[in-house]
Formats: sequence, structure tokens, C-alpha cells
Amino acid sequence: MAPLGHSLVLGSPVEIETKKLAAQANKKTWEFLARNDRTAEEDLAMVTQAYASLALWENIGNDLHRARGHWLVARVLIVLAESILAAGHVDLCEKFTTLAGSAGLAKDFDYAYVAEARARVLALGGEREKALEQLRKAETLGLAIADPEEKAIFDGDLLSGPWYRLRG
Repeated sequence: MAPLGHSLVLGSPVEIETKKLAAQANKKTWEFLARNDRTAEEDLAMVTQAYASLALWENIGNDLHRARGHWLVARVLIVLAESILAAGHVDLCEKFTTLAGSAGLAKDFDYAYVAEARARVLALGGEREKALEQLRKAETLGLAIADPEEKAIFDGDLLSGPWYRLRG
């Protein structure tokens, strides 16, 4: 594997396999997130899969992959009510989204998801007013998502929990 922040040879067998593993870890994380009946062992496996996806994308991806990877880890940690760790990943998600945007890689929904994650982590931490402000920002950014399919996905995610008493 290449050191963090360095891309492998594009199209190489190692890069292709790493992408496949990263996608599998991402998919497995979402399978865990979709369930409400996880055991403690499954929660740990969910965290491991999210971090594995992030680590694999770190080796072959760009700032956009890093942003989305940190968002996924943050989402998992928010679901598990780990506010301090989640907040750090939201910060990194925002940082890499900004960098990806500067490179022309970020899409409109990436910015909406940063605000959504920030709202959730603030709600989890009990900062209701700041959380509401970020939720309104996420909703506004969500209205500007151009692609109807991406907008529908974002809207669905925005309606789902957990919101830690911020939304009904």
C-alpha cells in the first residue's frame, strides 16, 4: 500500500482491489446503520467497517473521498452517541469538503451533508441553538441540490434519525 495521501498507480491491480475493499466496507457499514437491533459486537464491527473504508480510501482517493469517509465515520459515531469523536470527524469532513470544492470535486450535496452532520453532532452534545442553525443550513443547502436523485437521498437522510430531541 502507498503511504497515506499518496495514490497508487491508477488502474493497477492493487488500486482496483483497494477500491473494491473500500466499497465493500462502506456497504457493510450502511447495512449495519440500517439496523436498529445491532448487538454491541455488531456496533463495534460497524465502527471497524467505517474506519476501514476511510483508511482504504485514504490510500487511493482524493480529498472528496476523504471528506465522505470522515462523514461516514462521523455518522456511525453519532448513531452510537460518541459526540467527541464524531465532532472531530465532522471537522475533518468539512476540511476535506472545502479542499475538494477548491479542486472542483465536491458536489452540492457534499456541503449539505457537512451541515447535516454538524447539526447532528451539536444536537448530540446538547447545543440545541447551534444545532438548529446548522439544521436550517442543511435544509437550505438541500433545497439547492440539483440532481433529483441525489436530492431525494439527502432528503431521506435528513428525515432519518438520530436527532437527539432536535427534531420530532
